[in-house]
Amino acid sequence: MVSTAIRKLTEDEIKNLFTYVKGRTKNFTFVEPNMLIEFTRSILIFRLVLGEKRIDFSKRLGMSANNLGNMEAVGLKLKN
Repeated sequence: MVSTAIRKLTEDEIKNLFTYVKGRTKNFTFVEPNMLIEFTRSILIFRLVLGEKRIDFSKRLGMSANNLGNMEAVGLKLKN
């Protein structure tokens, strides 16, 4: 099953989001904690990069899958 957060994004939007997060994290080597708070949609990219289902990733974070899905879906729009 594809998560609601992903279904709301086009393929290009997911690619742009991935590129943005990859650049901001220096190729996923440095993550500023504020990024996860200020730009919650980035959590979706981290989960996808790790290849984890929402339920498994939510357990790692100590939260419900529903709350994680809400965080992934809220996000902020990228500025071009």
